[in-house]
Amino acid sequence: KLFESVGGIQSKMTIPFGRFMMAWFLQCFGIAAFFAYLPVTLKHAYNISPSLTSFLYGLFAAVAIVLYTYGGKRSAKWGSSRVFRSALLLRMVGFFILLGAFFLLAGKELVAIPGFILLVITWPLISISGTDLVVKLSPYNKGATMGLYNAILAIASVMGSFVSAPLQHYLGYASLSGIGLLSFVIAFYAVRHINNAATNSVNQRNGNES
Repeated sequence: KLFESVGGIQSKMTIPFGRFMMAWFLQCFGIAAFFAYLPVTLKHAYNISPSLTSFLYGLFAAVAIVLYTYGGKRSAKWGSSRVFRSALLLRMVGFFILLGAFFLLAGKELVAIPGFILLVITWPLISISGTDLVVKLSPYNKGATMGLYNAILAIASVMGSFVSAPLQHYLGYASLSGIGLLSFVIAFYAVRHINNAATNSVNQRNGNES
């Protein structure tokens, strides 16, 4: 029974839906690990005051609201898989900037702030394209799909927040941007070939239902 279950999980992970869900888990995990102690991390790692952190987060989270509409339009025009990968790339760049800034001898905050802003403003693009993509890729009905999608978001967020403290304690603040970068690199690798798979999955599901 155990080997059959493991085999079933492995087979699911090889299809586009499985690869997307793995990417979704990893990006949620990586971002949660970094944001768990955000004001403390930015203060001690980059000398960015908590008041400035709060101001920047609030400002660019508000600015990012317009990207929900933009993300929807781009997903319709370019395809949700392309928008999702583009958003993952932008967050990879953000984490790369933050990781590099940690090792600078001076001017850390000036380099780190753009990286932090990239992490904040890309959420609408990931949210819109991810929601559209998971429905198109899923072999299950919409209700079960969205339940699984949100469950993975919750589990990954809890796990990311949980590991953040020991990572910070034993490996230092750089490990948080490092684990974020690694998570997004693997996530991007998992979905790099998901292009027309969404359309094919929908057509196949519609054919099965008819």
